[in-house]
Order: sequence, then structure tokens, then C-alpha cells
Amino acid sequence: LDEAVEEVNKQIAAMHEVNAETEAELERQRHNLRSLQAELPDPADGEDEEEAELTEADFPELNKMVARLGTFHQGVSNVADDEGQAAALTSIPDMQKTLFDLDANCMGLVDKIGEFISESIAKHEEKKRRGGG
Repeated sequence: LDEAVEEVNKQIAAMHEVNAETEAELERQRHNLRSLQAELPDPADGEDEEEAELTEADFPELNKMVARLGTFHQGVSNVADDEGQAAALTSIPDMQKTLFDLDANCMGLVDKIGEFISESIAKHEEKKRRGGG
């Protein structure tokens, strides 16, 4: 049981870390958005309109974060499926709550990233329609 508890604790520590990194990355991307938009070609200058599109591919760091968060989410499912670790969780209710709270936070961050990317693309489209910025 001790080994399983240790394993779950490692998972929890890693999730805290990835959650913090994701929050920081999201904040950084918010600040970077203006410069990202400024780098895109301006169709008003006769540049290729296709290249002026803002897409999910323009957010590689955030996409990496989503993949990492997904991996952790899968890890939480694996903990629940692992008899030893599941037993460790039921023996320490606080640990179970912490793990599930972190998992919920992970999934919340995935949603936040998705919203951020969608909103960024929508704002960019709006700006393009109004004729540059």
C-alpha cells in the first residue's frame, strides 16, 4: 500500500506542476497574441489571405500543454483502474479528493485553452473583416 500511496503522490505532484506550467503558458500566450497577430501577413497589403488566417496550429505550445494534460487525465483513470493505487486512494480520502480535484483542474485548463484559441481566432477574423488593425 505504501508503494501505491507513493505512486499516487508522485502523480499528484506532477499534476500540480503541469497545472502551474499550463496556467503560466496560457498567460504568456495571452501576452503574445498581439505580436502573433502582427506577424501574420496583412491581406490589405496584397499579401496572401490564406496565410493571414489564425489557426490552432499557430498555438503549438498550448497544443503541447493540451496533450500533456490529456496524458495526466489518462493517468488518473489508470490510478482508478490499478487495484493497489485504488486501494491507496480509498484508504486516504484526502488523497482521492486531491487527485480528483487536480484532474478536474486539468480538464478545466484544457477547456480554457480551447476557449482561448477559439476566441483568439474569432477576434482575429473580426479584425480582418473590419479591415486590418
